Amino acid sequence: MPGSPPYPPYPPYPPYPPYPPYPPYPPYPARTSFLPSPAHYQASGEYAQQVTEAEKSPEEEVAAQADPRRKEPGEERASSSQEHRKSSGGVSSTANPPGSSSSSFESSSSSSAASSSSSSSSSRDEVPAPGSSSSSSHSPLARTGQFGVRSIPLAAVDEVHRGTGTHVYTKLLVKPESVAGSAPLAFVSQEVKVTTMLYELDAPVVPNWIGVAVPDGITDFSRPILYFHPSPAGAGYVDGVNNVVYFGKSKDDAVRTVDETRWRHLFAYVERLGGQLAGAVHFNGSPDQVVVFPFMASSALVTTGILPDHWKPTLSDILADVRATITGVAQPLSITDLVVAGYSYGCEVADRFRSRAPAPTLSPLLKQVWDFDGFPVPTSTAIRTVPGRYKAVKYSEGARPESTALPLGRWINGLPATLPGELPALPPRNDVHHLIRDFMFLHACWSRG
Repeated sequence: MPGSPPYPPYPPYPPYPPYPPYPPYPPYPARTSFLPSPAHYQASGEYAQQVTEAEKSPEEEVAAQADPRRKEPGEERASSSQEHRKSSGGVSSTANPPGSSSSSFESSSSSSAASSSSSSSSSRDEVPAPGSSSSSSHSPLARTGQFGVRSIPLAAVDEVHRGTGTHVYTKLLVKPESVAGSAPLAFVSQEVKVTTMLYELDAPVVPNWIGVAVPDGITDFSRPILYFHPSPAGAGYVDGVNNVVYFGKSKDDAVRTVDETRWRHLFAYVERLGGQLAGAVHFNGSPDQVVVFPFMASSALVTTGILPDHWKPTLSDILADVRATITGVAQPLSITDLVVAGYSYGCEVADRFRSRAPAPTLSPLLKQVWDFDGFPVPTSTAIRTVPGRYKAVKYSEGARPESTALPLGRWINGLPATLPGELPALPPRNDVHHLIRDFMFLHACWSRG
C-alpha cells in the first residue's frame, strides 16, 4: 500500500549445532576357518551351475514375480511342516519305478486310500511293472552324453502325487473333438493307465532331475515332449545360494529340510501330464509319445541350464533306459520327433531353450511347439507356425494368433457342476489358466498323431 513502511528484515537463523560423532563399529569376530562346501559343489567342471541367488538377472527377478494368477507349480494344500512329514514316508508307502532296486512295485494303497477318502475317483497301483519280469531289470546302458543318468524311486506324497510307478485311476478328461470351435467343452470320466519314472543326472547341474511319463501300449520311445514348467519361486520353491536347496531334494528323509522336500512335490506335474497323455490314447491318440519334464531351478530359467547343449544325448539316454525297462530292448535310441512345450511362464523358458539350443541339432528334430496359455503375452503371441520347420499348437483364455480360444463360458457350460476329487487335485471351475494346464495337454497329444 502506498505510504506503508517497509517490513523489518528477518533476524538471521542461529547455526545448527554439529552432529555428535558416530561411535566406532565393533570389530567383526574372528573366524578360524571357513565352512566346508557341500560335497556336490566340490565337483568342478564347465557345466557346474554358475548362477547364484546373488547373481540373478533382472529377468529372473521378474520371472519369480510374474503372472500373479498362478500358484505354481506344486500347489500344496498342507502346511510346510505337514508337507515335510508326509513326503518323508510318514503317510504312504511308495511304488518302486520300473528298473529301480525292486523288481516289482510295492503297494501304495495307503496313499490311494487317503486320496479316495476325499475323492470320488478310484485308484490302484499295478503289480508288476509293464513288460516281463525279466525286462524290469536290465544292465546299465552306455551313456552317449557327458552326464550319466539313472532311474530313482520317488515316494508318494499325500494329497500331492502318487510317486513313481505304474498307476491306474479314474480321471476327468476333455473330449478332444469338442475343443475346436466356440461351443461348450465336453468331458467324461475314464480310467487311465500311466507309468511315471524319475531320472537323476550324476553331476551338480540344472536340471539334475527329469521326470518321465509313458502311456500303456507304447512301442516307439523316440518321440519325446519336452515340457517346461513356470517359475517355481512364486509357489515358494527356494533355490538357495548356489542352488543348495534345489540339490537338497536328493537327500535322505532324515536330513532333508522342508524347503528341500518341497522340490519333490513338483513331480505332481509328471502325473498331471501323464494322465492326460493316457487319456489321449483312450480317444485313439498315438501311445508313442513320452512326457519329459525337467525340474528347473529359478536360477536357470534364463539360461535353461545344461539343456541347450546337452538335451539330445541326455534325453536319448533316458528314453533308451525307459524302453529297456518297459520292453526289455536294451539298445541305444535316436530321437526322431521332438515337441517343445511350455505352460504359463514355462512358455518363455521353452522359448529361451529353443533360441539357445544349436540349430543344427534342434531344427531337424523339432516338429511342434506347444503353448499352454503362455506368459508373457508377447512371447506367446510371437509363436507361430513356421512352414517347413515346425507347427505351433496354442491354447489361451482369449484370442491370440493361431490359438484355440478357451474363455470361461466354454468351461462353465461344459464342466460338471461339482468337479471330482482327483490326485493331483483339479483347480476351481472358474480358474481357466489352470484348467488349460489340466485338460488341454490331452488335446495336443491327441492331435499330434
